[in-house]
Amino acid sequence: MTPGSRLTRGRWNFTSGAVIDVAGPLSIDNPQGLRTAALSGLGIVQSAIWLFEQDLAEGRLLPVLAADPPTPMPIHLVTLKSRPMSMRAKRVTDYLIARFAADPLLHTADQATA
Repeated sequence: MTPGSRLTRGRWNFTSGAVIDVAGPLSIDNPQGLRTAALSGLGIVQSAIWLFEQDLAEGRLLPVLAADPPTPMPIHLVTLKSRPMSMRAKRVTDYLIARFAADPLLHTADQATA
């Protein structure tokens, strides 16, 4: 977290096509920092829902703009095509793909019904 006198600017995109330009004096570059800021009452944050699942369920945080969720952000696993993948890396890759595919918090409503 970097508090400062200059405003940090960003843009939030939503599934409806709405766009909100955001600005504030706080810049956070990691998900746990966003969670800490939200729990400390420092403002509204936008991040992956799984990070806040327990806080939402226990009432420590409240959803905002729930009727218009943010556009999905893909997760990428990047490997070198020019090099064969080790068996260990292949197992980790297969494990992550299976876990992410099975986790309902990583899917939009469209993907869940497809």
